[in-house]
Amino acid sequence: TPRTVAGERLRWLIETHADGIKVHTVAATGLVELVESGILTGPTVTESLRPLLDPMIEAGVDVIVLGCTHYPFLKASIETYMGPGVPVIDSGLAIARRTRHVLGLAGLLTGDCAAGSLRFMTSAAVEEVEPVARLLTGQPVSVTTVPATEVIAGRTG
Repeated sequence: TPRTVAGERLRWLIETHADGIKVHTVAATGLVELVESGILTGPTVTESLRPLLDPMIEAGVDVIVLGCTHYPFLKASIETYMGPGVPVIDSGLAIARRTRHVLGLAGLLTGDCAAGSLRFMTSAAVEEVEPVARLLTGQPVSVTTVPATEVIAGRTG
C-alpha cells in the first residue's frame, strides 16, 4: 500500500535484509478495496493488477513479496498473471512468527494451546461484512455491529 511503501519500517527492512539487491516497491492502490469487497479473481482483478505488475515484468523482477495483509487473498491471481517463473511470497507467516516472538518477550503469551476463535466487529452493515469474512476465512463467522462512536472511544468489549 502507499503507506507501507512510504514507511520507515520497509526502508529499514530493505536496507537490513536486501543490501545490494535491487528492490522495486509498488504503492498499490485499489487492491485492498477489491479484497474487502470479496473480489479475488476475474477480469476486475486482472485489470487492477495490470498497471502494477506489467512494470515488474518489464523490469524483470525475480520474486514478488506481498507486503499487505490483504494481498495474500490475491496471491493466486498475482501468480497467474506473473506466470510460473516469478515466485510470490506471502509474508504472513514471518509476521506471525515475529508477533509471537514479541508477545513472548513482553510476557503476553498465555501458554494455552487451545483453539482460539474469531470475533468480527464492524461499524458497517453485517450483511455486507459477513459474506466477505466467510469467504476470506473459509469458515462460518459471526459478525456484530459496533457503533463507530464506540470504536473511536475504544469501547468494543
